[in-house]
Formats: sequence, structure tokens, C-alpha cells
Amino acid sequence: MENLKTCFVGPFSPPYNGDGVKNTTLKEGLKERGFKNIMFLDTIPRDQSFFTNFFRILRYLLVSEQVILSLNIRGRYTMVPLVYLLSFFRKRRTALFVMGGAMGEEVKHLNRFFRTLFVKCLNDLDAIFVQSLNLKSDLNDSGVKNVFVVYNGKKDFGHRWQKENKHGRLVFASRITKAKGIFELATAVEILSREFNPAIKLDFYGPIDKNVSKDFERLLSRKKGLISYEGVLTPDKVQEVMSRYHLFILPTYHDGEGLPGIMIDAGFVGIPTILSRIKALDEFFCDKESVLFVPPLAIDAIVEKVKELYDNKELQVQLSGGLRTAVKAFTISNVVNSSLSILKNKGWGVY
Repeated sequence: MENLKTCFVGPFSPPYNGDGVKNTTLKEGLKERGFKNIMFLDTIPRDQSFFTNFFRILRYLLVSEQVILSLNIRGRYTMVPLVYLLSFFRKRRTALFVMGGAMGEEVKHLNRFFRTLFVKCLNDLDAIFVQSLNLKSDLNDSGVKNVFVVYNGKKDFGHRWQKENKHGRLVFASRITKAKGIFELATAVEILSREFNPAIKLDFYGPIDKNVSKDFERLLSRKKGLISYEGVLTPDKVQEVMSRYHLFILPTYHDGEGLPGIMIDAGFVGIPTILSRIKALDEFFCDKESVLFVPPLAIDAIVEKVKELYDNKELQVQLSGGLRTAVKAFTISNVVNSSLSILKNKGWGVY
């Protein structure tokens, strides 16, 4: 441990949520790129107590020359100040991958005292990697420096949507939680099945949040035969499964939404997609070119967009090609290469 060069701190999969999947993908990408002498430290305690795991991470931080943090809001407010304090005893290079798209708002809403302290800690970092120009601008407005846009990335497994796919099979693949629009989507599908085409069915995939589990179970029970839950997909199966469906719908209004990893999967597959227009999503996707946008919480809009897209093969093919083009650069190899190039220019040893 005395010769440890770099440690990477963050949550890993399982569970298969956005944070864990992103970090596991980054881990694989860094290994494939040949990043040497790096220890990956999971912030999820697993089979030990929170404090045992925390002090294990702390021990490695103390002897590391370089630290990569890849964390959500709770992790950022713990680990960024901690690494800053440790720098008084030993200077180390540090970079932060920002999970989600809400950090700019989070910093702005801190009270003046804590915002000043946190921005000071952030400005001691060599690089802060964010997923969108919108988030970079928000952080810059709060006085945060060294912010670089490095988009979310995934591995392309080569599965492709076909226009001959079974009609009427709609898919939702993301975290099963209220803010992802699951109940609005279920209501829209019920209306479509009743008033437009009884062949329409909806399958849900993803980890179920505890705070919606009972309501979601009741929904499945009431809509049996129309809506089903098909479980949690491992990252290597997501694109294969999505490629079998007719349309993908993600009516999210989640406050922390950045560039959802599932949209990169959908893009590699090329499945025609209906998506909420929130946060920075229109920075990545164009209405009627790569997706059909709907306002958040708009059940009627989901219904109308499904009707518009359902039998329109020309529009389906157009969106499929446009979405594949939109995410072409979002491969994990591009993300890793861009990140390491920036870090190398900052004086990091990356190979």
C-alpha cells in the first residue's frame, strides 16, 4: 500500500443504478486503457459497517499520490472537503467526476458561508468533469474553476433496433422511482390501450426504489396484462433487450438528471425514443431528429407522441438514425481518453 499511485473512490455496481453503472464502466475503461497502479474503493459498505469501510478508504487516501472521486451529492459533500483537509498533510492530485446534472443548483442553494468553503475545496481540485455545458456554466457562475465537459460514456455491444420489431411493445428501462415519470407513463399507456390500440403493452426494467415499491406493486396488480415488470438488467444485457422493442419512453422529471446512461444505451441501439425535455437534455438531442420531446408530467403529450410515432415507419427510422448519430461520441473509450488527456496536461501520471 505504501507505493499506491492512484485511488478511485465511488459507488460501484451492483446495485445497477446510474452511479454504480457509470463507475463500473469507468473502472473497466481505465483498466483497458492501461492505467496502472490504481485501487478502486467502493463507498458502498457491502459486508462491513459504514465506519469500517470509511476508515479503509481513509487509509488508502492517506498514501495515494492521486485521487479520483466519482460521487453523488452526499459523497461529494463528504469526500471533497476530506481530501482538501488531507492536502494540508500531504499534497495530492485530485479529480472529481460529477454524477448527475444538479450540482450547479446544489452549490447555488448552499448558504453563503458553506458555499464559500465548498467552492474553495472544489477549486483545489485539478479537474472537475461534468456531463453538460449547462452544468459547467452553472458551476462557473458560482466561482468554480477547472471544470471540463466530459460526457457520460458506455460500451456499445452492437445490438441494433429493427423497424420490423414487434408492434406495440413499449419499454421503460431506468430506476423505478416516481421522478422518472413511471406513473404518468403507466396512465398514458392505459389511455393508449383503451382509446388507440389494444395491442399496446409496456414492460418496466430497473431497480425499484423502496419509497415507491408498494405503489408500484399495486400498479402492476391493477394493470396486469397491460403493464409488467421484467426485473433488473445487468449492463451487458440492456442493449440486447432494448433492441427487441418497438419504442422506448423515458418521461423523467428527476431533479438530478444529467445525461442518463440509459439514453446512451438507447442511442447505440437506435430505438425510437420519446423523452422529457428537462435540464440539459436538449443539449444532446434534437426534437424530431433524434427523439420526440414531451414536457415533464404531461400524460396527454406522451399519448399524442406515441400515436404520432406508432405506425410512422419513416419517422421511426429517422429517429433511430438520428439518435445513433447523437450518441456516437459517447463511448467509454472516448470518455477515458478525454479525461486522461486533461489529467496528463495537469501533471498526472496516468500510465
